[in-house]
Order: sequence, then structure tokens, then C-alpha cells
Amino acid sequence: MNYISLETILSRGEKVSPRVLYKLLHPLVEQLIEMRDSGDDMKNGQLTAKSIVFTPDYKSVEVFSASDNEQQNIKDWGDIIFKVIDRVGYNDKRLKIIAGDCMAGNIDSLEELHLQLERRINRSIYKLIIAIVLVGLAIMAIMHFL
Repeated sequence: MNYISLETILSRGEKVSPRVLYKLLHPLVEQLIEMRDSGDDMKNGQLTAKSIVFTPDYKSVEVFSASDNEQQNIKDWGDIIFKVIDRVGYNDKRLKIIAGDCMAGNIDSLEELHLQLERRINRSIYKLIIAIVLVGLAIMAIMHFL
């Protein structure tokens, strides 16, 4: 199967699909955790845009090399996410904070990174639910006074 590296995607100079960013979040972090836990040889490389590849339909992401040092992988992940966010075309402040924390060494493990990403997604859901409830209450109040 032909793979497309993240480096190739970024070098095209085009806007990057949100699907690419999504695959770099939980799927990539989970893969790094699995590699670490299974004792797979991470090839003493570095997690870079060149070592991350996608299937042509972007349904799957794979890591071909990463560091044996978990902290280095977390810092590299943060750097990669910053580059991709700029190319996706929307400003996800929470994700930028998480990526910055990774690069600054404020996230201690891949599991903590995974939890931070969960909180990022959950906050968006809560905001939507709150907005729906408030609209519903406003409609009920208006109906009550009519």
C-alpha cells in the first residue's frame, strides 16, 4: 500500500484537511502508547512529519519511527501539532495550549496527553449542550409570557 507522509502533505502548500489533524490526536497518541507498551523497537528515531504516514484515504495513520524517550515523543508531538494547526485553518486555542504544554515539558506521559485531549473534546460538547439548554429555557420563558 502506498502511504503519504505528513511531510508530503505539509509541503503541498495547501490547506490541510481536518481529518489529518484528527488522526494526529487520539489515534497517533494511542499508537505511541501501544508501541511503548508492547516493547516494539521505536528505532531510536525521532517523531517527525516524515515518520508519520497516512493511507491515501486518510483513514489510518502509522508511525514509522519515534524516540525511545517518551518525553521527547511528547515534545515532538506538540511541535507537529502546532505546524498542522496553522495549516488546517481554524484556531483551536485549547489544542494550542496542549501542544505548547507538550513542548514546554509540562505533560509527563502519553496517558496524560491522551487525557488532556479528552478534556479538550468534552469541553466542546458541554458548551453545545449548555447552549441547547439555554435556548430551550428561553423558548419556554417566551411561551410562558405569551
